[in-house]
Amino acid sequence: ERRHARVSFQQDVRLEAADGIELLVRSENISLGGLAVSCDEVTAQAMMPKGYHLTPDEPVLLSVMVNLSSIDKILSATCSILNVRRLSQDLFSMNLKFLTLEQQNLEFLEKFMQAQTFSA
Repeated sequence: ERRHARVSFQQDVRLEAADGIELLVRSENISLGGLAVSCDEVTAQAMMPKGYHLTPDEPVLLSVMVNLSSIDKILSATCSILNVRRLSQDLFSMNLKFLTLEQQNLEFLEKFMQAQTFSA
């Protein structure tokens, strides 16, 4: 059972890893709790340090910038990787969880989600 409703959201999203590397991934859907993205293997490896394991005590933090074009806002947040799935040889799917979402960004996202829900 998902805690947050998801809406389809397909566009390029810019991530920044802790070491300052900027990465481009493709979002699949978005919710108030996070973002599902897909990327190639090189990008997936850049997002996750060598020997990376999904451990809650040391999450990999990523900064994310999402263009909510339908409401003309840029959403910025810090997120962690919840899980990673290999879809094919060079395609990975990841669920990113928003860790810090300022009130203003949360309001942007709620407004965006409502707009998507009604237009769907």
